[in-house]
Amino acid sequence: MIADECMTGFGKTGKWFAMEHWNVAPAIITFAKGVSSGYLPMGGVILSDQVQRHVFFDDNGEKKKFKHDYTFASHATCCAVALKNLEILERENLVEQCREKGFQFLKLLMDRLSNLSVVKDVRGAGLLLGIELHRDDVATDIEKRMLKEEKIVVHAAMNGKVIDLAPSFVTSQEQFEQIANGLFNVLRQYSE
Repeated sequence: MIADECMTGFGKTGKWFAMEHWNVAPAIITFAKGVSSGYLPMGGVILSDQVQRHVFFDDNGEKKKFKHDYTFASHATCCAVALKNLEILERENLVEQCREKGFQFLKLLMDRLSNLSVVKDVRGAGLLLGIELHRDDVATDIEKRMLKEEKIVVHAAMNGKVIDLAPSFVTSQEQFEQIANGLFNVLRQYSE
């Protein structure tokens, strides 16, 4: 099993990797973004011991030739930023904070938005949340109105029925309330 943790890895869901929520240990994990918090482009692949042995060693335990080169692979600056970012995530306990803040933000959104007729569901893990709508023709419009009217950036999912939210790990309670209030102001205009 290959787990794509490019968006979800490094704490965004309140665990280091989203697959941990279901106690799944994939054979391969791809990652990006969160490893450097997006400050510089960085990504990679994590292999299980079994895959690593199969890819890098033959049946006799001898190391195979395995070439994996790219022009900017292991770029020193990007690697230094990623290592410093991981150090900060651990030192400041940001993954656990993300879990706790996400739970509080989800509850706030559910309390504030669930009674609006346009809202079908409010869900998420950590600080990766979504508001599913009953209408599939308004998410992009809501995204634009949130920016114009409330000065808040949200993202309309490609399916047109979900507003994606992925606030920063260091978002304050006051900012969460501002987001929830802004969403209420815009979404109530689509409710009957």
